[in-house]
Parts: sequence; C-alpha cells; structure tokens
Amino acid sequence: MRNARYSTHHPFHEMAAKPPSGPAFSPATLVFLSLAVLLLLAGALAFTWLQSASQKRARLAQELRTAMVQGTKQYENLRVDYESYTGGDYIRAAVSRFGLELHEPYYGQVYCIRRHGSPESRVTGPGKERAEETALVVQNW
Repeated sequence: MRNARYSTHHPFHEMAAKPPSGPAFSPATLVFLSLAVLLLLAGALAFTWLQSASQKRARLAQELRTAMVQGTKQYENLRVDYESYTGGDYIRAAVSRFGLELHEPYYGQVYCIRRHGSPESRVTGPGKERAEETALVVQNW
C-alpha cells in the first residue's frame, strides 16, 4: 500500500454495502409509535366531537333566545289587545253593535269603594277625580 492516502477503502462504504440484517425498528418502538398515532387520532376525534356538540348547543341557545323574544313580543301585543278590548269605547261600541239595549244602573245599585292609597292619591283639585273612588262594584238585589 504505497498510496494509502488515496485509498478508496472507507469504513462507510462497507456499512452501505451490507444488507440490513434485521427489522428497521424494534417491537417496543413499533408499539410506542402505534400508540402515539392512536392517541393523536383519538384526540382529533374527541376535539371534533366536542366542537360539534358545542355548536349544536349554541344553535339551540340561539333558537331559544329567538323564541323568547318572539314570545315577549306576542305577550306585549296580547296585552295591548286586552287593554283595547276592555276599554270603555270598545265595550260601548260592542253594546250598540249587538243591540243589547243596556241601560244605566239604578240608584244604589252601584257604589264606590274607598281605597286607602298614598297621600298623593287623596289630593284632589279642580278637574281631578279622586283616585280612591274609581273602583265600582255592582250589587245584586
């Protein structure tokens, strides 16, 4: 070996030339890798399922809020209708429309109930009605 400096013999060339003698990974490494992949897949599935459940509950909450707003509006409209139907003008118009021929009550048939309200409600002035004398009761004789 005169020219050892320029030799083509190198230890890495021998390693590359040898065929693999066994499996690339040991069984313990394969088990660890398969468990890691399974855990990642299970985590991804759990995250997807939780996101889906969360979105369903958010949609349900929004639907309930919408239904509550609609119910509140309907209640307010019904309250306005009730007040309009129980008002004196509506009742007088219905009496005349149906021809009920009602007459004014006889003397002593209706009397006022005195309510004990706040001192401000007892104050009367010109053109003001006393607040505690507004409720009427009909007596059946």
